[in-house]
Amino acid sequence: MFIGSNDGYVYCLDSYSGDLIWKTFVNGNLSITYGAVVMLRSSPAVVDELVYVGSVNGTLYALDVDNGNVEWKHETNGIITSSPVVDGGAVYFVSEEPNEAGLYKLDKDDGTLIWRKPIEYLEPFTGGTDMQGTPTVADGMVFVSTNMREYYGVDASSGETVWTYSNPAATEFIVSSPIYVDGKLFIVDKFDIACLDATNGDKLWSTYSGDELYISPSYADEKIYVVTSQRHIFVIDATNGNVLTYTTTPSASWSSPTLVDGRLYIGNNDWNIYCFTDPTEDSSSNQVTPDLVYLAVIAAVLIAVGAVFFYTRRPKTAKDE
Repeated sequence: MFIGSNDGYVYCLDSYSGDLIWKTFVNGNLSITYGAVVMLRSSPAVVDELVYVGSVNGTLYALDVDNGNVEWKHETNGIITSSPVVDGGAVYFVSEEPNEAGLYKLDKDDGTLIWRKPIEYLEPFTGGTDMQGTPTVADGMVFVSTNMREYYGVDASSGETVWTYSNPAATEFIVSSPIYVDGKLFIVDKFDIACLDATNGDKLWSTYSGDELYISPSYADEKIYVVTSQRHIFVIDATNGNVLTYTTTPSASWSSPTLVDGRLYIGNNDWNIYCFTDPTEDSSSNQVTPDLVYLAVIAAVLIAVGAVFFYTRRPKTAKDE
């Protein structure tokens, strides 16, 4: 198991016991002045014998999977908060540089630069140039976003832009990654989940959620699973955009849904992890709702209020005085 930590280290742990195997300092605890949290935010990518991870010091590291030794590193002119993607013989990542972002393609074995594509920043009314969306590489293309509003389809061989998708109404930072499935690209588009033709960027359908979408959706069995900052979970038909079901959780969630063996797992900001069955597979139910959680909370509040009332209303005794 490989983990990037807030203390600037990458840790390798035994996945069964949790014992430390090695740790390597990658300078990921530097102070940065982008209004972002000071931490190593790039998730490691592990392919063959190397662990690839980006750091806020602007460097992409390739570490030996067995001992954590730095095999090679490539320095950029900006912080790296998105995660690297390895495909074929190359590693792709985005760097948030001073005047423009850079989409990089490096040789995965020695870190040699193959090409760098400049990505223009768009100016949000709040300011800022956060580049947190991780690229998606598939079918000879790299799908990447700028800091807001626009997505690009880039030729993986040349680094040339094939198409651009833009929504002038979108003013929120893009912090999610596109999903590629069979020629279709699923993206977060302001308050919508949109499906694009991956070959030309044309919109095929769009589903309005009404919520702020700050994390990447997940895909399984022709369904898109989305959690929102307004405590909702949506299950969307990936073929046409229809909402199949939805539910409300006790708290917002900033983690992507995980699907395993017909179960949906979601981490919530109330410090709980929730497991749901897929209601679209059960004709007896068309919505999954954690009502017991609400009842438990209400019951706890009523018990607490009752206890306080009883204590304040009971007769005083000599012991109390």
